[in-house]
Amino acid sequence: MKTKFSLFILVFSLLLIPWSIGDYGDTVTAKKIDDETIGYYQINTCKISFSEVVFKNINNEADIKYNINSYSDINCFGKITGLDFIDNKYVVSVGTNILINLLLQSTLWFSVILFIKNTDRERVNGIKPLTYFLIPLIFTFQFIGEGDFYGKTSKNFSNTLSTENYFILCLFIIFLLVTIFTDQIFLGRTRYLINYIPFIFLFIGTFDSVNLNIYLIIFSILGFENLLNGRVETKYIISYSIVSIIWILNHESRRVLFDVDKIRGFINSSQTYESIIFWIIVIFFFVIGLYYFIKDNLVHIEIEKLTNNFLISGAIVSLAGLAGARFSLMNTLNYYFFGQNKLGMKTLDSIAGNTWRGYSASAESIGEFYFYGLLFFIIVYFNKNLRFHRYHILSVILILYGAFKANNVASLVSFVLLVSLFITYKKQISTKKIIISLLLTLLGVGIFYVSEMNYQYSSEKLLLEAYKNNDSYIEDQLFEKYVEESNFLMLKNNYNFSSSVKVFSNLYIADRNIPFAPNIVGVISFVSEIINRTEKWGIFLAKYNPSYLDVFFGYGPMQFADYYEGGKLKQVEGLVLPHSSFLDVIIFTGFLGVLILIFLLIKNLYSQRINEAFFLFIFLIINFIKSDSILYISSITLFIFTSILYSNNKVNIYE
Repeated sequence: MKTKFSLFILVFSLLLIPWSIGDYGDTVTAKKIDDETIGYYQINTCKISFSEVVFKNINNEADIKYNINSYSDINCFGKITGLDFIDNKYVVSVGTNILINLLLQSTLWFSVILFIKNTDRERVNGIKPLTYFLIPLIFTFQFIGEGDFYGKTSKNFSNTLSTENYFILCLFIIFLLVTIFTDQIFLGRTRYLINYIPFIFLFIGTFDSVNLNIYLIIFSILGFENLLNGRVETKYIISYSIVSIIWILNHESRRVLFDVDKIRGFINSSQTYESIIFWIIVIFFFVIGLYYFIKDNLVHIEIEKLTNNFLISGAIVSLAGLAGARFSLMNTLNYYFFGQNKLGMKTLDSIAGNTWRGYSASAESIGEFYFYGLLFFIIVYFNKNLRFHRYHILSVILILYGAFKANNVASLVSFVLLVSLFITYKKQISTKKIIISLLLTLLGVGIFYVSEMNYQYSSEKLLLEAYKNNDSYIEDQLFEKYVEESNFLMLKNNYNFSSSVKVFSNLYIADRNIPFAPNIVGVISFVSEIINRTEKWGIFLAKYNPSYLDVFFGYGPMQFADYYEGGKLKQVEGLVLPHSSFLDVIIFTGFLGVLILIFLLIKNLYSQRINEAFFLFIFLIINFIKSDSILYISSITLFIFTSILYSNNKVNIYE
């Protein structure tokens, strides 16, 4: 009890004290925010603490918005760096600093882990000395490779390799501390932490103003340890090394800054040799670490606790999104203390496509999580006679509200379909009949859409969208005429497109007159229309302009800059992602990676008997086809967890 109380005090201190340190020796104090005090706050920057301003204006009826200003001096951390009146709102800027962010946020998140019981107090073999040196060195190296990104997010940033560069030295020390925390806090609790995987959607773990995530670091440490312990087969190491050499040799180093935006923390922001080498190494370590963390601890899963955590985490995420939309202060606190990739929604109003992402950076990703949690709950409830608690009702209501606002139709449809198939499975109908039912259902959906849609138009629409997103479309009337007439031959012969558009155009034109044979481009276009991805995939084709080597091997893991520098488009606002995890894999690893992924998925499905985890696995596969969830650490963790859960016949947590 005393230990828990001490931990509460520690966490409370981390939440409050750093934001309460002002220049108390000065006469400058917080004042009520209004038109008359704007100048006062603008003059007295970096003197008044954030918490002092919050408490002073707690009853202020003015519309106040709190904004994180990461580009601040270290002395300005937790203090007010400015006040402006914009769009009828008072915008208060709060200073943060890259070094303090790394230290404070990582300490806070490891402090939360301390609440989980230590089950391995007698563990003798800790992290090896080489890991203590190499991991901090690798993550410090990232700041050299992505210097353009950090130059825009940190006032004190310097990536000069010099003994006098204390910034780099401080980074190394902080990453060394994170490695120590992982050794002393995380590793002793892994058998319990497996039951808290759902909370990765709440504690997202992305550092403010840093293109890193705490889970990326932790699992990279675990991955390197497993590599040193000889748990990774030599054939995988050699194969990955060969492909890595191809990525590096095929890479063109350029000063290009990719706006990582909502996928910050798990994507390369630059196009330097140093940055691509960093991501090649770290992604390899991360996948190994995450894989063995899950596989080694499957036997320690407590199914009732895990199920409850899916409901509790989903409910809190939904509630946090609502609170953040209602209160600007809560939105800012959510962003910093939970490590959001991007600030949560500021209102309850839906955006384009009638989606509302709430607390999450992605409406698609969070919608998948909501329905996955509900599906998990239903499976366990009917399979284990799970005790039903009153808080389950409240949790389900909050999750359903979040799912309704996210408006992820694909997740809803696949959820209903798989619940129906699970009920069929529970009635002990044969595996063959279940698969046939799934295929017939999908066929029925296809037939319905065929009857409702013009197939000829739908089969062409993907290419038409690719043409329309070419920069010639808004300037050349003849170009527009060819598009309206679907004159693909004239378009192909007279205009310059990305290599992928050229290939798709040739395939479509060449096969048009083959009787009774469905055109592969037409089929893809028709499917994209059914799942409402024609526009997004059309933009992908217009942008994706790879060389032959890039087509086969990709640009490299988490490397988007080359893709964005590809085909020239008309103006498209914001970060436009491919909206398919399979297309993301094509960008990163080429068709070689996609073929390997498809082979592994088919092998997994073919070699395993249908069990409860099968329905969760299929749910994620269906949804990943039309979402970029692979770009978020929380979603890729859930996918790997489900895949291992399904494929491991030795451990059945549902029995």
